[in-house]
Amino acid sequence: MTVPMDNPAGRLSHVLSLARTLDPETPARDGWAEILNVEIENGNAWQLLRGAARLGQLAWDTRQKIESFEDENPTSLLKHFGEVEGTLAKFLQLQSFNMGRFLDSLSPAGEYCLEMCANRLHARCPQPALKEETRRSLIDQLSTLTADVRAAQDLPPEVRTWTLSTLDTVRDALNDAEMRSASEFEPLADEIVGTLVRKPSYLSTLIEFRIARSFISFLKELDLQLNLAANAVTVGLAIASGAAESPQPVANSVIINYIEQRIEQDVQILDGNVIVGSEVDKLAPPITEQD
Repeated sequence: MTVPMDNPAGRLSHVLSLARTLDPETPARDGWAEILNVEIENGNAWQLLRGAARLGQLAWDTRQKIESFEDENPTSLLKHFGEVEGTLAKFLQLQSFNMGRFLDSLSPAGEYCLEMCANRLHARCPQPALKEETRRSLIDQLSTLTADVRAAQDLPPEVRTWTLSTLDTVRDALNDAEMRSASEFEPLADEIVGTLVRKPSYLSTLIEFRIARSFISFLKELDLQLNLAANAVTVGLAIASGAAESPQPVANSVIINYIEQRIEQDVQILDGNVIVGSEVDKLAPPITEQD
């Protein structure tokens, strides 16, 4: 059975199925580091706790959503869900287990319970999700952009720190996108865009160092994919409900297009191109610095 991953139960089921593929004798700490893409040798063991917390949140969200389906006998759907929660509780004593012992309290009935929850959530309240090929493409763009920033030797320290920190945060989110809905990326994207609007000096510096175009190109792609993922859910629900017409696909957010317009305008000026006539009317108004 293919388990839909557009909901917390489906994502949790997928992660636990990955755990099942590991050698049962593998130390649980090492096994979960592999699954959660954590390099514990580099002092990042704390990220295992972050991953465990995210898995716990998926279980919590699943229970809360299923219990809200009062018309579907949620008690029956959640009959063996305690096995899932009990298994995740073992993260508190991770050093004490190998992968076999970590999973031994999760029976086929518990796994089937999680799959049934995933199917019900898929039918009633699916969440937007980034496709795997989209995730990989975004990570590739991030790698190129990060290399460009590191190569800009004279980039002011404040802008360099913010840019690299921002790219690292997005990369971390994309690396565990299997445990996130696409909607969880929206606050992150909004924060990046908001900083560029509040701190136009950052944007001007990125333009000066010829990084702004690739930076906004990445933001546009991320923004578009998030909007497309959300739209796919809307269209699916509309079709399922028998709607006569499907919602129209969405495009980039207005603020993203506005920033891109400012970049293109400033790049033209920086390159010595003169903007005259009707072109002046197309220019975006300048952004003023905000605290």
